[in-house]
Amino acid sequence: MKQSGQSGFTLLELSVVLAVIAMITGMGIMASLNALESARIAATQTRLDEIEKALLEFRVNQGRLPCPAPNIIASNDSRFGYEATPGSCGTYDTVDNKIYYINELSGDRVAEGAVPVRTLGLPNELAHDGWGRRFTYTVMSALTSRNAFQMVQGQEQCGSDILSSSTLTDLRSNDRASYVLISAGANGYGAYKTDGSRMPTDTQNTAELMNCRCDPADPDVLNATVMQDPTSSATNPADSFDDIVRYKERWQMMGPGDEDLFSRYRPIQLVIYYSGKFVVAYTKKCDRFVSVPIDGSVPAYSGDLSFAGFSSNNRVLITYNSDNACMTHRVDDTHMEENSLLTCTFASPWEFDNHVVATRDGFLAMALPSTSSPNYLALWKQVSDGYVQQRISLGAAAPSSRPTLVAVSKNAEYVVLSDRGGYARIYKRNSANELKDVTSSLLDWWPTAHLTEFSPDGSYVAQVSGTGIYVWRNDGQGNFLGPINFGTGFGIKAIAFSPDGSYLAVANMIPNRMYDDPNPANRPVAIYKLNKLSDGNFQETEVNMPLEIWPQIGSRATLGEIIHLRFTPDSNYLLAIENNIDDDLFKAVLFKKQGDLDFTYAPAINEIVAGNPPSSAAMMH
Repeated sequence: MKQSGQSGFTLLELSVVLAVIAMITGMGIMASLNALESARIAATQTRLDEIEKALLEFRVNQGRLPCPAPNIIASNDSRFGYEATPGSCGTYDTVDNKIYYINELSGDRVAEGAVPVRTLGLPNELAHDGWGRRFTYTVMSALTSRNAFQMVQGQEQCGSDILSSSTLTDLRSNDRASYVLISAGANGYGAYKTDGSRMPTDTQNTAELMNCRCDPADPDVLNATVMQDPTSSATNPADSFDDIVRYKERWQMMGPGDEDLFSRYRPIQLVIYYSGKFVVAYTKKCDRFVSVPIDGSVPAYSGDLSFAGFSSNNRVLITYNSDNACMTHRVDDTHMEENSLLTCTFASPWEFDNHVVATRDGFLAMALPSTSSPNYLALWKQVSDGYVQQRISLGAAAPSSRPTLVAVSKNAEYVVLSDRGGYARIYKRNSANELKDVTSSLLDWWPTAHLTEFSPDGSYVAQVSGTGIYVWRNDGQGNFLGPINFGTGFGIKAIAFSPDGSYLAVANMIPNRMYDDPNPANRPVAIYKLNKLSDGNFQETEVNMPLEIWPQIGSRATLGEIIHLRFTPDSNYLLAIENNIDDDLFKAVLFKKQGDLDFTYAPAINEIVAGNPPSSAAMMH
């Protein structure tokens, strides 16, 4: 009888089969995991797209960026997702964000926290990346203030650095990133979770330590610096970089009116002359001014300057000093070169600094001593970068004595000549440079003046006599109506109209006054809002009456006199330069416009030249 054969797997064969099955299964799991990671990365990128779109819409609608929301609040908390206080970004409902200083001396800073999804009108899940961890949102603090995008130009450096390598040398954005969004990626080092707690922070990757601000040796390592795509270690899993970083600079968030704002940018925006022949140039850096080096032939004088001003195109700096001579310098970026575009040398010195004025539209006027001209006035018009003197004819309308003050309106249509002896005359200029006296009877009684200035559009002329401030309004027909006597002070030292003609700033001369004194007359600086009636009439009892405005800036006292007031070209900042006669301390105070009737205090200038009182200052138009 034949025995049938038996078939089956040997142990070796079975092991091979199981190994093959395991390999196929492993490949499937790996493929699934890779697909899952790809999906998470794709979800992260999509959410970043939505957040950036919402940030741009917020910028367009609000004129600023939102502050971060605090990160340690749980996502199911009713307080989660709301921005902190705009401008400072430090706190929301007693919960703090992180604040990092770009420069401790100047105070420039960025704030960091969670994406303020509720402020942006986004669902809560968009605050989190594809791994369910929160995005980090870092923002330039200056761009969160009201109307910030009309105050901060794209060239101003007070945001985050963006680097592409751990060497700290490959800059993609040099202090100019308006905001940064960071996902901690798959490893999640340092990221915040939905309950407000943090993921582990034990990464060995230098770049990730910097991005999550979790280096135990230096928790403030940020210094406004973010790494975007440095390399990872091929052999050490703890030294891996998988952060996903997005950022935008100011110019990438352009809005209506930004082209004009950007076109006005100059590396030098302010020049201050100090006694002892110190000349310092400054550039605006968000909420302050910082000094910049000047090369070329820096202006030098044997005495103090009584006047400094820029030409209408900001390419020529004009000065006048106690040696009774004009000097001009060509300004290109941070280079100054002396040239001879203007000649004005007179026989005797002038004791007042309001006898020379340069208008924003290219006219230069000077009140002359009696030995120089029977007209007591010299007028130049800018042609390209040079100046052509105009032949002025006053004839019988000339004042009876030399003027000590001069003011010129837009296009030099009106000229004011006055002196401390008790007269003030307003003249209207025609195309033949003939000046007709259009002084109203209301001006004749005006007592000794020591300051006078036109608003840039010629709508107002302000006069200061003793402690009184008087403002007349031009009705458009050459009639100056008024005056409004809307303020008294203690020996008013300086006045300034804003370039848009909406504000008049006044500086009292008596030192050691509080900026927040309840009595406006006691404050070292007061700001007045000038409102025009819609029908063009002038009625001091209605909205044309200047309205006092003043911020809540804290109890802060002057150390000395406010000797110069200058508005920035956008009318959003007022710079007050003060000195202290007793101990030679000098500083500058900056007031930032937050709303129509709201100005706030900010630190103003670094590197004030100690021991050398400022004698004059010029702000670019």
